[in-house]
Amino acid sequence: MPLIFAPLFLAAVTITTASAEVRVTGVLFDPHVSRSGHGDNWHMTWASDDAQYTVLGDGMGWGGPEYNTRIWRLRGDAANFEPEDLPGYPEIGRAHRWYGYGIVSIKGTLYHFISHTPQMLAPFNGSRLVFSEDLGQSWQMSDGTPMTWAPATPENMFFWDVRDSAFAHISILQFGRDYEDNVDGYLYLYAPNSQSDERMRQLVLARVPVGHIRDREFYEFFVRADDQGGAEWSASIEDRQPVHIFPDGWVAEDLRYSWHPSVVYNKALNLYMMAAGGTGRGGVFAKLPMYLGIYTAPNPWGPWTQVHEDEAWLAPGDPGSRLYEPVIAPKWIAEDGLSFHLVFSDVKNWGDPWGDEVNYQFCVQKVTLAVEQDPAQSSGRKRPRCLRCR
Repeated sequence: MPLIFAPLFLAAVTITTASAEVRVTGVLFDPHVSRSGHGDNWHMTWASDDAQYTVLGDGMGWGGPEYNTRIWRLRGDAANFEPEDLPGYPEIGRAHRWYGYGIVSIKGTLYHFISHTPQMLAPFNGSRLVFSEDLGQSWQMSDGTPMTWAPATPENMFFWDVRDSAFAHISILQFGRDYEDNVDGYLYLYAPNSQSDERMRQLVLARVPVGHIRDREFYEFFVRADDQGGAEWSASIEDRQPVHIFPDGWVAEDLRYSWHPSVVYNKALNLYMMAAGGTGRGGVFAKLPMYLGIYTAPNPWGPWTQVHEDEAWLAPGDPGSRLYEPVIAPKWIAEDGLSFHLVFSDVKNWGDPWGDEVNYQFCVQKVTLAVEQDPAQSSGRKRPRCLRCR
């Protein structure tokens, strides 16, 4: 599709297909949840070797010492996958300063944003970009030097000293295997707008040409949608405006990790899917069951339509569960687009997440979409069959 750039400060762009031929009306969760490994976060990408790469936060993964952050390779399908540690990822142990989040594979290279916190349980205040050109065997900083856990400085951070600490907590839109389903040549990054309850529930969006991911000066920030379904962007991060606003009252005072979404493109249905969670009902992390929202949109910038809301997100048959950090596994989406697998963690015994009783694990659950033909769309192309939850 053509890219149309305005010569002024803002660029008006019409780039993404906004012609989904079906409308999602709801979801159905499979009653079975599989559990393995140890940790949380689990942001994922589908790479050129057909494996998924997942980011571990605070845990032992599928064997080994406790890590603050780590990356694992997953080979296979949701029902039968084999995890592999990546020994080339620099070991950090339990330093409580660095937490890996957004990761993406593009043309055989892994790009990975790592959030920084000044002290344990404090809000994030910046992010560092690293990359691997050999699928995790070795890693480099954004400037091409070997990756290290050197203290954060303006020189070795990517988003740093931004007002309200925006883009200190990054998630990356996934476009199929090795980004092959992308059609406009951009990488899209989502983040909470700040750390307060009022601002953290504001979702902001940035983009960068895929050939310039390591070049901070090429990043642009969403300003507004236009009347034709496109969007306006600014080179100044201070001009950013939300693409979506989540419900209030879900940011914990003691652990501000809410509203960090997982977004994937569903090629079969020609739409974008987002899962996002709130962790702080009552102002305290995990004291009460947490929030799950699932959304769809015709473009990376929306408009986002909520198709599922759960204000007491629980594992089947377990009222004591405390589920959080929902991630849509990009490889584990059905070929017809009508189901996917949601990955999350359960911290039911918060305060002792390394105890014998807790499900602080890699949890996987199948989710089926209920869809109907969108009457606003018309096309001669054969549409997916209508599926009702049953």
